[in-house]
Amino acid sequence: SAGAAARGPLVAGEGRDTLARAFLFAGARCVVAGLWPAEDAAAARCMASFYRGMLQKGLTSGQALREARLVQRRATGTVRLRGRAGPIEIEAGHPFLWAPFICIGPGW
Repeated sequence: SAGAAARGPLVAGEGRDTLARAFLFAGARCVVAGLWPAEDAAAARCMASFYRGMLQKGLTSGQALREARLVQRRATGTVRLRGRAGPIEIEAGHPFLWAPFICIGPGW
């Protein structure tokens, strides 16, 4: 997970030029990347759950990401974020915390 690794400039005839694309060109079968910078603790929980799904349960990367999102979605409590107008609190299961992650590539 690396911030907004799935975002980048649009290159005519090529698509988006992203960090995720560089990993795919280097031989990765699948890249889990973010569409916007995620809150650190939520990203860490989501990625830990993602890797548990793949390594302990034998899920594909797409299945593991879906399960990690569902785990994060069911989280309880609140998360304090820095907003433009000052600190804000959102529910721990809010999509802002788990929705930025996507699987890119044919191997998912």
